[in-house]
Amino acid sequence: MAASKSLQLSKSDVHALVKKAETLQNRIAKVKDKADNMVEQGVRTAITTGTAFGFGVLQTRVGGVELFGVPAELLAGFGAHAAAFLGIGGKATSMLHDVGNGALAAWAVTMGRGVGSSMGSPKSAVKGEAMTDDEMERLSKQQG
Repeated sequence: MAASKSLQLSKSDVHALVKKAETLQNRIAKVKDKADNMVEQGVRTAITTGTAFGFGVLQTRVGGVELFGVPAELLAGFGAHAAAFLGIGGKATSMLHDVGNGALAAWAVTMGRGVGSSMGSPKSAVKGEAMTDDEMERLSKQQG
């Protein structure tokens, strides 16, 4: 006859197993929290960049839209932030801030392009634009 072996666990064995299970549960909870945060950040980034993209398309298709002499993206940016600060968005308040950030980013890019274009054409030594014709000729003679 074969002898049957029974599994015997001491109280300390059970305690150690319970402790390992609790540790595993804590690790799983931390991973879930991290994943939730990553998804939230991805959504917030999509809202912000999507808003900026939308205003970029609008500016290109119809030109600068203004209300009372103020660019639409500037009004939308401040309006979305104001609504969020007033709690109008409820649970979506952070999304209103994201829309506001995207609209203000679109306005800032437009302003930056305007400032950059008023500075004149870019100078680049790589393209040779920063050199005079005499300097270019002298350089080509030295190399060839």
